Amino acid sequence: MLDCLQNDWGYDMQEPSQSTLEGQTRIDVTAKQYKQWRQIALNLPKFGNGHLEVDEIGTWLSRKMCDMAMDTLNNPPSPLKETLEN
Repeated sequence: MLDCLQNDWGYDMQEPSQSTLEGQTRIDVTAKQYKQWRQIALNLPKFGNGHLEVDEIGTWLSRKMCDMAMDTLNNPPSPLKETLEN
């Protein structure tokens, strides 16, 4: 996924993610695959668009992240505790 993003979903294939030593044909095939994956991702249901299951997962994930952040701030481990106290 990171490689897809670094290469703008196949629209900007460049080194070091894509080596010119692989040959243009291989780069073109990889770019086409990234574009297909992008289209699949765009067609998936999104959080906040009325898809109950997706919204439930998104809400759960948001709560977990907030809880973890609050727990870390309220009970910071060392050396974060010393940094926050300064």
